[in-house]
Amino acid sequence: MDCAHCVASVEKALSKTPGVRSAMVSLAGGSALIMGESLDPQVLASSVRGAGFEASLASSGDAAADLAKRLGEDDSKQADAWRWRVLLGVVLWLPMELAHWFGHSLGLHMSSGAGLAVALVVGTVAQVFIGSAFYRSAFAAARRKTTNMDTLVSLGSASAYTLSLVHAVITFTGGGEQPTYFIEATGLLTLISLGHWLERRARRGTTKALRELAAMQPTEAVVLANEDDATGAVVPARDVLPGDLVLVRAGERCPVDGELIGPASLDESAVTGESVPADKLAGDEVMAGSVAVGTPAIVCATTDGASGTLGRMVALVADALASKADVQRLADKVSSIFVPLSISIALVSFVAWLLVPGGGVSKAVVTAATVLVISCPCALGLATPLAVMVGTGAAGRRGILVRSASALERAAVAKVALLDKTGTITSGQPVVRDEIDDQLLATAATLACRSGHPLSKAIVRAAEDRGIGYEPAENAEEQAGRGMVGVVDGHRAMLVSVDAARREGHALDDVSLDEGPASVVLLDDELVGVVRFREELRSGAGDFVGALSDLGIEPRVLTGDREGPAHRLADRIGLDRRFVHAGLSPQDKVDRVREAVRQSTVMMVGDGINDAPAMAAASAAGGIGVAIDAGSNIALEAADAIIPGDRPLAVADLVRIGRATHRGIRQNLFLAFLYNVIAIPAAAFGLLGDHGPVVAAGAMAVSDFLVIGNAIRIRLVIDKQTRR
Repeated sequence: MDCAHCVASVEKALSKTPGVRSAMVSLAGGSALIMGESLDPQVLASSVRGAGFEASLASSGDAAADLAKRLGEDDSKQADAWRWRVLLGVVLWLPMELAHWFGHSLGLHMSSGAGLAVALVVGTVAQVFIGSAFYRSAFAAARRKTTNMDTLVSLGSASAYTLSLVHAVITFTGGGEQPTYFIEATGLLTLISLGHWLERRARRGTTKALRELAAMQPTEAVVLANEDDATGAVVPARDVLPGDLVLVRAGERCPVDGELIGPASLDESAVTGESVPADKLAGDEVMAGSVAVGTPAIVCATTDGASGTLGRMVALVADALASKADVQRLADKVSSIFVPLSISIALVSFVAWLLVPGGGVSKAVVTAATVLVISCPCALGLATPLAVMVGTGAAGRRGILVRSASALERAAVAKVALLDKTGTITSGQPVVRDEIDDQLLATAATLACRSGHPLSKAIVRAAEDRGIGYEPAENAEEQAGRGMVGVVDGHRAMLVSVDAARREGHALDDVSLDEGPASVVLLDDELVGVVRFREELRSGAGDFVGALSDLGIEPRVLTGDREGPAHRLADRIGLDRRFVHAGLSPQDKVDRVREAVRQSTVMMVGDGINDAPAMAAASAAGGIGVAIDAGSNIALEAADAIIPGDRPLAVADLVRIGRATHRGIRQNLFLAFLYNVIAIPAAAFGLLGDHGPVVAAGAMAVSDFLVIGNAIRIRLVIDKQTRR
């Protein structure tokens, strides 16, 4: 594919295939994202080939590295081919152009004799070895009964060359000197080849994020027969199955997601963005792409070799590459009618210059050729894909995965952020309040250490953090609906819920569950004290809420918790209590989303299964669902974007990246449309002179430069705004 018109042709062919509901084709990525029912990949590929384009299947079993390598090699080969055409064109064109302007003083005349003969040879060589690429593409489009950008170039170049050839024959046969445009036609092909080369290089850059992610995926894995196996067997990473034991040597990356068999230190910066290695224990989760630091790690695979974290990241980036922002769909529609419209304008200008005084065949042909060349919508086709891929690439480098270009657009215009409390603002783990005295905590820990209840685990963690020693209770047992019962220093000890203590006859009038969960400690049925808990804030939660406010986004917290704990949370993060909505069921959260979207664009941020409906509702209403990666798979599947679990501030980065990308898209489209609005009338009215085709080719190359340069500027802006 060479232009937005090619994209439209492929999309049209795919959309006509039975079962296809929608098809989005990316010029930058050379890929298609197709949705529908009962889809047959072979039939889809056949539809693309029937439209005159090559197609191959990318299956989920493909190794990430294979996908990235294929994309990189395709763009690299095409970029090299255009580079050689540019070099040949420069060698042919520049000497002739210099001779044309300065040869008269040396006795050289390019419009007759030997000079004209050389110009004829040079022009013919250029048509054959440079122009052939354009002609093949134009003929292929014609066979499909359509047109593309190369149709314009081919018609412009061929008309200038043919007119020059006729005039050269007249000159050589004694009919007098006639104007020829061999040099202009050669310059035209050279400059447009330069534009194609720049585009291919830029398109290769748009897949850089995908290739960088894929390069992190090991192609081989060392699978152990058992934990005592010292060497193992080297197998392709894609062949690893759940349950396999994988050895990750120091300095190497883990090829799969899994659980650690023993303690290890892991660098997870590739997938979380956190630069400090994490010390993990046996049973802790490991993400594909993590690097073993210092010592080897043994991992029990929980995914196969193609479905790990990195594989999902590559798939998401590839999907984003194939998706389109809403504004790009409009640009594609414009491009699909642009080529026929340009040809029509060229024909009108040709006829007009034949008829007006001072015109004639030469003027008409040159003007029509200039219109055709200057109309090429190269910049229009690149405007949105370049900006989108700069944005998705920047997000990927920060551990943020964006499923589609439209998600970036929606993040850019979000005005309200609805934040799930547990797992988003808080870690979801209860912690003991600081005011609990050490003696009470030690007594509670003697029973809690025998329980797996989250509140009991919090008591044990608090005792260990304070360095409090304790001995496990004797004869400890956990009684359903009551709590822990055991013997401590010869006394009957109990660690029970507030409700259970009240059933035992203890009033506990000063204990309100609206203030948060609590556990009661009893010795010989006498009240010893109450251990109160609070939820632990995620690191940077307060800064995260403040950052959203600074961006002009109104943060609101949604929680199923009681009003008391919810209000105390608001106080801790500096949020007005009016913006905390407590006691909500999953359906209530959906209702809150629907209520908010009636007034503005909504961002729903969550991590649990109960957040998935609300995220889906936000996305369906034109908002965006954002999942915390530490959450459930269902929440991740419902989300439009996924951020690292340990960095809630990444939500603010997502908004900044979305806004920079959104501005970049509009700027690029403005530059592309402005170029055509100014250039086409100028060409049609003959304002570009006798050298119009060359001037047009140069102008087209400049428009490409502007769009590519603006995409580079967008990346610099994003790096500055996100401090990276």
